[in-house]
Amino acid sequence: MLKTEHLTNVAKHLGADVRYGMDIIKVLRRNESNSYTDYVLMFDLHHEHRTSHRRALDKLINAGVFSLNSSKGLYFLNWQYDELPLLISFLEGVNFNHSQVPELDDELVISFPAGGKLEAAAETAGFLRNKLTLTLPTFEEMAISSEQSLTVMTPFLDKHGVLHIIDLFSRCDDDIEKNLILRFLDVDSEHKQYQRAYHRYSRDLADLGVNVFNFCLDRESSSLKETFHAKIISCDDAMAYIGSANMNQHSFSGSMEMGVLVRDSKAKTLGKLLRIIRKLSNNVN
Repeated sequence: MLKTEHLTNVAKHLGADVRYGMDIIKVLRRNESNSYTDYVLMFDLHHEHRTSHRRALDKLINAGVFSLNSSKGLYFLNWQYDELPLLISFLEGVNFNHSQVPELDDELVISFPAGGKLEAAAETAGFLRNKLTLTLPTFEEMAISSEQSLTVMTPFLDKHGVLHIIDLFSRCDDDIEKNLILRFLDVDSEHKQYQRAYHRYSRDLADLGVNVFNFCLDRESSSLKETFHAKIISCDDAMAYIGSANMNQHSFSGSMEMGVLVRDSKAKTLGKLLRIIRKLSNNVN
């Protein structure tokens, strides 16, 4: 017999992906069976949300709604078919409640030099025990959760930074729009390390389908180039990091970096600005 705790367990596992899980359950209602192929489950779902639906399906397996037989490539429904309408109604209520929640607060994102005195002092003061949002794991989570686009904008770059950027973009699905905004790629300057790092791995970026932009504009009133110093990572216009972290070894391991993770309307506004920047930039690949 279906109990309330069974319903709440499914909702708890789905978390923020409840609406995508609900989409999958509705597919079951249209295709009455006890077993389903991946093709049937995903066929009617919106392509632009494929990553989210795939994540929700994994969560439904963890919640016990499905069992996966890898050898047969089949998902077996563990629940009774006539229990699905109640599950759908319950998830619709949960999804409605989620939609009434105001925009999430901004998060402080921080990293300390590993093993340094500042990290030790912060831990002694209780900062790390307060579960601060850490920089590199945040970047990785943004890459994994991207459904439409991921944009990285960094004014400083070295070999370690390019390799990390490649790792981030490799975590995205193939059809995700991938953008990298750099500077000083086409001028003689003191940024030789920056240029060498990019050119050394430009083929790897191209193989991942990354669009590379050089934002370095001439100015009529000055010999100085118009460029940028902002460090930004934007995911789907839904989430964005703005902070001090460059894509280089010193930022990764030698200095404290701090930024803010913004969502919703702020991230959408930032996404519009990044599109303007890309339009003004030179697409180098």
